[in-house]
Amino acid sequence: MPRIYRIILFLFLSACAGIQTYKYKPVDFKILTEIKFDFKPVKAVYSPIENTLFVMESRSSRIHIYKDGLKINQIGGLGAEKSKFLKLTDITVSFDGSLLALDSVQKKIIKFDPDGKRITEYGIDFTLEPVLLEVSRDGKIFIYDNKLGEVFLDRSFTRERFKFGKFTLKEPQQMILTENELLIYDSGSNTTKLFDILGKLINEQKGLVQKEKGNVYLLDQFYFEDVISGSKFAVSSKKWNFFQLKSGYCVLLSNDSGVIGKINYEID
Repeated sequence: MPRIYRIILFLFLSACAGIQTYKYKPVDFKILTEIKFDFKPVKAVYSPIENTLFVMESRSSRIHIYKDGLKINQIGGLGAEKSKFLKLTDITVSFDGSLLALDSVQKKIIKFDPDGKRITEYGIDFTLEPVLLEVSRDGKIFIYDNKLGEVFLDRSFTRERFKFGKFTLKEPQQMILTENELLIYDSGSNTTKLFDILGKLINEQKGLVQKEKGNVYLLDQFYFEDVISGSKFAVSSKKWNFFQLKSGYCVLLSNDSGVIGKINYEID
């Protein structure tokens, strides 16, 4: 993307989201952990509290758990037993460091401790085909229902819930909550849609976009870049298939490896 278009894009996003240009300027990207996998990963979430990475294996309904870069456990797999999933479609980490796993067929969210021990489960029978999951710091649950084509916002599994996003998403692949926005990457249109936390569509941008400290980052296969300056981070000879910024940490996945890192900033 030419620099002039990056600047125009950033200013447009800034105006829409009410953010300031370079209050925090990204200066470099520090890799904290690199992990090689003997399977193909499809998604990973990181808990900085426990320094634990949870990795979904492609098409297997298995979750691999790494602590301090070393594998400590493997849970799930396909099956009807209580220890397995009928269809694992998404994972996320709550702000206490616990793992939340979404079983689309059972319509359940299952909670595990950082070592993979099952704690409890929550039924979500108000959905038809839940496939994506995200949780806020105060316990709000966001669930994308593939059959209804809508996002459910459930307030701590009470009866207080509402839906949004109908007719705006084709094939959502990733859902990430920032401090005041919900970003949904739609692989069907190759766009990232930005909703406020009440479900209003604010904007959309081509490609897989992540935001942190008011800055916008775009994944471009072999690296991700700061939109305003074009600075490239996590440059690799392998294609990155997954990119997520959450709680100050960045997770990237290729077909056989993963990276956990942090973007370092200076106050502009």
